[in-house]
Amino acid sequence: LAIRGDWPGALATFEDNQANHVGREFWYFRRGHYLYRTGRVAEAIVQFDHTWPRVWPFGLADDSSYYTPRRLYYALALRESAREEDAQRVAQHNRDDVAAARRDGIAGPIVDLMEAELAILDGDLNAALRLLPRGLMAEPFLSSIESDPLYAPLRGQASFMAAVAVERERRLRMREEFLREACAAPADAPWRPLPASCASVAAESGD
Repeated sequence: LAIRGDWPGALATFEDNQANHVGREFWYFRRGHYLYRTGRVAEAIVQFDHTWPRVWPFGLADDSSYYTPRRLYYALALRESAREEDAQRVAQHNRDDVAAARRDGIAGPIVDLMEAELAILDGDLNAALRLLPRGLMAEPFLSSIESDPLYAPLRGQASFMAAVAVERERRLRMREEFLREACAAPADAPWRPLPASCASVAAESGD
């Protein structure tokens, strides 16, 4: 639901299953994420305060592709609550992680994404636009990026929207290639895509 941009739905699903998440810092971090995206900023800060910084004590080594996106929601929530010093403390943690990753030779798109987002937070939009075409490859919430508060300063920038469009097209091609191979599997294969998925690929290609 979060990947699709349904933040109220993601939050409601979390609340319905809250008993399963007790003691799991990662899930409480995600709850803060969902609260922030639904506009419940004060509650989001309480949730982030509960998990910070335990949810990522080892920086990118914790999880280089799933924990990391939207860590700056905490900083944004603090900034919106006139707590700029605390916001910068959170941002500095991210800056330190990016610097450590660069130093250690970690060069995946996730590092570009983190650095681009820090640049947006700091108002350096040129640096962000330079990093985002590749950084967006690690962006799990591409479907709702136009409404993402973090990316608000870039909305209306033609180069930003072009980079988003290119990444969406790349993912669509990957999906189509995967479905073509998966749908060509024998009928008795252990797993096949849903018939509707296979039909959608056939319709797009005119087969």
